[in-house]
Formats: sequence, C-alpha cells, structure tokens
Amino acid sequence: MNYCIFRYFNVAGADDSLEIGLLKDNMTHLIPITVQTLLGIREKMFVFGDDYDTKDGTCVRDYIHVSDLARAHVLGAAYIFNNNKSLLANLGSNEGYTVKEIIDEVSKHGKVNYEIGDRREGDPATLIASNKLAKELLGWEPNLKLSDIIKSDIDFRKKNNIKD
Repeated sequence: MNYCIFRYFNVAGADDSLEIGLLKDNMTHLIPITVQTLLGIREKMFVFGDDYDTKDGTCVRDYIHVSDLARAHVLGAAYIFNNNKSLLANLGSNEGYTVKEIIDEVSKHGKVNYEIGDRREGDPATLIASNKLAKELLGWEPNLKLSDIIKSDIDFRKKNNIKD
C-alpha cells in the first residue's frame, strides 16, 4: 500500500467561500491570534522574545494558505495513483516571515496591540520549509502570498462573526 505524508508548516487562512478556517479553543497559531487582536477579540497579544538572531529579533516561520495545502493533497493523491509510489514531502512557502512582519502585515488592516515578553523555552529562531521535493515530484508551489493568507483569515472571522 502506498501513502502520502505531508509535513505542514503553519497553515492559515480560509477557503475561497470563507466557510472553512481555523477555529479552536486556546488558539496558539500566530496569524489567527494577530487577527483576533486586530478585531478586538483579544485585548492584546504577546510576542515571545525579540532578541533572536533574526533581522528584527523575533522568530521566523514559514506560512502556507489552506487552499494551497488542499491543492497539494489532490496532487499527492494523483501522484500515488499514477506512479504506484509513496511520497513524503514538506509543504510550506519556502519563505520565512518574522513575528513582527506578520504583525505589520495584519496592521495594514488596523491596530494590533501587542507586548514583547520573554522567550519561550525551546523556540528555534528560524523554521522554514523546503518544498523542493513537492515542486519536483508534484509540480506544486504555493500560489497565495502572506497578504492573501491574512486577508482571508480576517474576512473569514468577520463574515462568520467569530468572537473567539
């Protein structure tokens, strides 16, 4: 039996119909937390450290839109079917954004109140996916940019009147 295993890097955003997006109690994902703060669902958010060895001192992470992720799954299923082989690949944007860059992008839509706190133990300075294998084997690359991810998350929460 063949299989397809994808390692996701910080999935965010909502589908085109704005019906499906990330909802969960005790949110831990940066983009939804930043959007919740923008929309007044949270009073403020906390940035865990600004003394990392990165361009602005905050952690760098890779983000991928949920629609790009869904497209990769369709391509992965086709790969298994057509090649009779298994697949293991990373799915990310192959780009990194600092926490402050995420806050700045969300802040284009309004004020985001945040406070700098201490580092969290074990947080690496940088985590960026290499999507080289997914590109080579599936012809997959993400189509949507960080601004698309953030706008779709904002629109999803507004359209569905999400208060948490």
